[in-house]
Amino acid sequence: KVVLLPGRWQPLHVGHEWLIQRELDKGKRLVVGIRDTPITDSDPYSTDIRKRMIEYRYQDENVEAWIMPDIEAISYGRKVGYEVREADDIPAEVFAVSATEVRSGNRANVSEKVKEFMINEGLWAEYSS
Repeated sequence: KVVLLPGRWQPLHVGHEWLIQRELDKGKRLVVGIRDTPITDSDPYSTDIRKRMIEYRYQDENVEAWIMPDIEAISYGRKVGYEVREADDIPAEVFAVSATEVRSGNRANVSEKVKEFMINEGLWAEYSS
């Protein structure tokens, strides 16, 4: 079994990494579901870039990145061998992380591995705060 974490990941930031690490710390195998969204101002990175970013960040860890259709809802009938969990213990400093700010140039909430990936891909200039 796996834990599915669907999202846009535009880009992967420390808030996302907190959620992923929380499950890894429980010994879980994760599938990061990358919603196949069109490129827009609020979704500037292609699904391929996001998939490779996650794979780069989590190489040699129990995390897979899958591209999935864009979703409007998650609907289910009754519990049939899985649960739906919402993190209710997110630290305030993690909850405050904004991908919008990251896309606007604030790189403070992005891990070194993600910065390295984005710079190596030519998507970001050398370290800007």
